[in-house]
Amino acid sequence: KKWKTGSPSDSQNNNGALISKEHLEKVRGFVALAKSEGAIIHCGEGVDQLDLPAHNKSGYFMPATVISGLPDSSRVMQEEIFGPV
Repeated sequence: KKWKTGSPSDSQNNNGALISKEHLEKVRGFVALAKSEGAIIHCGEGVDQLDLPAHNKSGYFMPATVISGLPDSSRVMQEEIFGPV
């Protein structure tokens, strides 16, 4: 929960925005899939709200998300998500 998301120009942030709206939706889709398969979402997408400055609110930011409780055979565990999951 201490992992900060925001502008990469701020050295206090650990991760920045994703490349596009489509990519953000793809990564969110993996989190939704994990949840539908019974995963525990410990923090991040769907659990925590991002507190972004106004000039970053239109970006494609997603909080670092920690998931557990899925078998290794799960699609979420087998595919590269290319996002903060």
